[in-house]
Amino acid sequence: YNTVQVWSLNTQNQLNEVRTDSYVNSVAFSDDGLRIVFGCADGTVQVWSPNTSELPRKMGPERHTKGILSVKFLDERRIVSGSLDGTVRTWSV
Repeated sequence: YNTVQVWSLNTQNQLNEVRTDSYVNSVAFSDDGLRIVFGCADGTVQVWSPNTSELPRKMGPERHTKGILSVKFLDERRIVSGSLDGTVRTWSV
């Protein structure tokens, strides 16, 4: 699916949503919980702050030639992604 949604566990209400141009394969929160990174089938990595109205920051796909299967924040400034093309990349955010 090409939508990332944030829901409240307490109220079970949807808090925010963003649509992408490609299917979302992997999602991870930053350690502070303020940002979400997602990896997409088109080889892009996107970073989103759901507490704002800003659109996600889109990176790639020139670094991956196939879809991204896994993403993770390494720390507050770096993300790692793994792709179907057999590569693992780091990104500065």
